[in-house]
Amino acid sequence: MDNNLELGIKASEMALAMAGAEDAIIIVTDGVEANGSVPKDAFITAVLIVAALDEAPKGTKEAVKKYLNEGGNLS
Repeated sequence: MDNNLELGIKASEMALAMAGAEDAIIIVTDGVEANGSVPKDAFITAVLIVAALDEAPKGTKEAVKKYLNEGGNLS
């Protein structure tokens, strides 16, 4: 992972912790690579993903659904 992306993740985690957030999903990109940070608890991560999709534009939900239905690799 690019050091700048890693720094962005760490800075975001620190800022969110200072704001009182207990769990967060952080996704960063430099336009070429993407990386992120998720909670260790799989259930909490799933709840956050569903919450994000509930707020996402319909096109985003449809793109994710299509990706998963076509056998998208989640590993």
